[in-house]
Amino acid sequence: MLSLSDSCDGEHCSEIISMPIMDDMRATLNANLDVSKMNKHLKAYIQQEIDIGVKTAMENQVKQMIENKTKTMDAEITGKFNELEESIISKTDQMERLIKNESEMMITEIMTMSKNTNTDITIKSKEMEKRQTAKTDQMEQLIKNKTEDILTFFKDNEEELAIQTDQMAQIITNKSAEMLTLFKDNNKKMETSFDVKVKEFEQKFEVKDRFKYVFFSYLSSGKRNFIQDKILVFDVVPLNIGNAYNSTTGKFTCKEDGIYTFSWTTNEGISSVFLVDGKPIASNYNSVVTNEWYDEQVITGSISVIVKMTKGQEAWLKVENIGYYSIESSSENTPSSVLSGFKI
Repeated sequence: MLSLSDSCDGEHCSEIISMPIMDDMRATLNANLDVSKMNKHLKAYIQQEIDIGVKTAMENQVKQMIENKTKTMDAEITGKFNELEESIISKTDQMERLIKNESEMMITEIMTMSKNTNTDITIKSKEMEKRQTAKTDQMEQLIKNKTEDILTFFKDNEEELAIQTDQMAQIITNKSAEMLTLFKDNNKKMETSFDVKVKEFEQKFEVKDRFKYVFFSYLSSGKRNFIQDKILVFDVVPLNIGNAYNSTTGKFTCKEDGIYTFSWTTNEGISSVFLVDGKPIASNYNSVVTNEWYDEQVITGSISVIVKMTKGQEAWLKVENIGYYSIESSSENTPSSVLSGFKI
């Protein structure tokens, strides 16, 4: 049973709200639901599912944003490295070609000057050495400059990366706040809709269950000279929801297990008893008396009973006494001998 304080995580987790079920019975299911508890359980379950969904959605979005930004930065850094590498290779090739050309020129001059004196050869060699030294210095300076460019790029890129990381963190924070607000709004709407549906269900369930079996009946005319144990039939039935009362036989047939209440009234001298499947439940007696002021006076008898019945049982009223007894159907054109009942 899930409660408001319970939580559940993991792929093997499940939430179950237990409800009684009656199977293989030849009876209509009668369930007394505590809707308030069911409301709390369903709210806890919906809130838990929303929290899990929010958490998962936010984690996936943050992970995707970081992956996209990382790929973009990797592509930019790789492009810069490729550009620097191509520039260094190009400059190196140029220096190698230049040195090669200068060497070939020097060799040509040396061969041309081979006939000159040793002094001239020494001078030319020193000049060639100076030129070569100058070219070497230029190459070292070029490499140094390119190295500084690379270091500067990395420093600038590191600052940019830090700025972009802060921006990305701020974006993630803002998006998370927006998503959380959106989910909270949706949650409120869902809770409001859920409460409305629960109230509608409670109202429909209450009305349906309360007025499922109801009847009201009365006598169409007065009765005389009853026979003992004869069923007293109230033959006019203006209300008979569920059709459980039979105006021909005078019997009420239970169509659903439950608690039922019955009331009846007779207005002249007759004794009656209420039975369920032939078992007496309660009796009612009223009579006609005379005194010195009036020729006769009617004493009305009324009684109510509450009984537990199961599907298929029958209930009825029968006459309990013998002889000349009468029962009037109405008083001043209004029914006065009546029988009614309903399921509680």
